[in-house]
Amino acid sequence: PALLPEQRGSLAEGVLHLDRLLACDDLQERVTAPQIRAAAVLAACTLACFQGDYPRAAELARHGIELCAPLGDHVGLARAHRFLGETALEVGDHATAEPQFERQLAEASLAADVPGQADAYNMLAQPARYRGQFGRAQQLLWRSVKLARAADDPLRVGVAMSSLGEVARDAGRPAQARRLYRAALRRHAALGNKRHMAYELEGLAAAAADRKSTRLNSSHIT
Repeated sequence: PALLPEQRGSLAEGVLHLDRLLACDDLQERVTAPQIRAAAVLAACTLACFQGDYPRAAELARHGIELCAPLGDHVGLARAHRFLGETALEVGDHATAEPQFERQLAEASLAADVPGQADAYNMLAQPARYRGQFGRAQQLLWRSVKLARAADDPLRVGVAMSSLGEVARDAGRPAQARRLYRAALRRHAALGNKRHMAYELEGLAAAAADRKSTRLNSSHIT
């Protein structure tokens, strides 16, 4: 599948163009088609979240819901709820995040959007991982992998494999984490997905540090 600009292009450039586009839309007298406005708002929401501007991302996600709901745009609603959940997750509000990811899954299911469902299962696994519920997180992530493979979506297969690497690392299994990160890295390298390649390299470095720490602790014990 084609990569979105936030996965390969410049975030700053994307934000600049989208902010200008939305500002021009606000100033013009004619009414822009709501589908176009919604697409621009959700694209801006995505980039704001990736830049770490979580208040702005949440504001845009809520605006996206206002635009997509009257249209019956379940794909757009799924995306908006996903980023409302992610912005809550990033500030440590796991209780708020999880219902948003559940709503994401419901909307993606209504749209029969299999890649969207795969993404929702990946996101639902994150609060479980942060709570230390590694078994539940793995179950959700393997469901994500299964759906992504069924949709022939190597991007989301790679994302879920990377998330499985995070679960393994958090659970104290650095060797397994490295295998999963490498599997994800191969997929994202083939796609040219620089953002996720960086995530996997970071994960591999962390897993290597965990392994070294484990060896040092073992040598101290003996």
